[in-house]
Amino acid sequence: MIIRTVKGEILDEVAGDTLAGADLRGRIWPDAELSGRDLRHADLREIDLGHAVLQGTRLDGARLDGADLVGIDLTGAVLDGASLYGARIMAHHLDQTRLVGADLRRSILRFARGTGAVFDDARLEGADLSDAVLTGCSFRGADLSGALLARVTLTGSDLSFASLVGSYFLGAGLSGCRMEGADLSTAVLNGVTLDEADLRSALFSRTVVARSPSLARATGLEAIRHLEDSSVDFHTLRGADPELPGEFLRGLGLREWASTSAPVEQGRVAGPPGRPELDSGPS
Repeated sequence: MIIRTVKGEILDEVAGDTLAGADLRGRIWPDAELSGRDLRHADLREIDLGHAVLQGTRLDGARLDGADLVGIDLTGAVLDGASLYGARIMAHHLDQTRLVGADLRRSILRFARGTGAVFDDARLEGADLSDAVLTGCSFRGADLSGALLARVTLTGSDLSFASLVGSYFLGAGLSGCRMEGADLSTAVLNGVTLDEADLRSALFSRTVVARSPSLARATGLEAIRHLEDSSVDFHTLRGADPELPGEFLRGLGLREWASTSAPVEQGRVAGPPGRPELDSGPS
């Protein structure tokens, strides 16, 4: 079987008439045209598919650990149950891509772009999604424990029942996200946009919220489950409009704050776990 580039140039030749289950470890296939091919259960570990086109390609159960997938087009591709441990998936096209139950631990998805991709039940522990724009995607039940989510945009995505334990959100866009039942224990939400995000039954435990006044415009705050006191900074409290619900503040351990209408400058706001309290400072 001849493997060609998107320009029709010959890249490689593979024995047999199918790529399904083939051993393709370490192949160098930049700019390859593999749209619609059957690569189910193929061994693609350490392969170089930089800027390749795999629109509608079947990669169910394939092994892509350590693969270079920078700039790849995976529009409509199916990678259910695939292993992509430590892969570089800075893909510019993840529209309607399926990664249900895929292993994406320690993978790099920085600058990835896509709409409607499905990551349900995927393993993304320690993954780097910084600067990715993945709108209207589904991460239901996915494990993003310890993931780096700096400047990620997940507007309108479904994170219901996802594990976000210890994940770090910095300047992230989570407006309109469904986060019902998500576990945010020890997570840091710094400068996050949460307008109309649904946080019903989400779990807070030593969670840190900083510089995120839009938290007040999320829904379901009064139904968040609190296991241990969490932290919210002065900027989030002062900028909250509307005011944060009393049930939510009491759940954070800010019982005095929730029961008083005294000016902000008279209070003290709990700091992150293990750090000194944050002084409210001058108004």
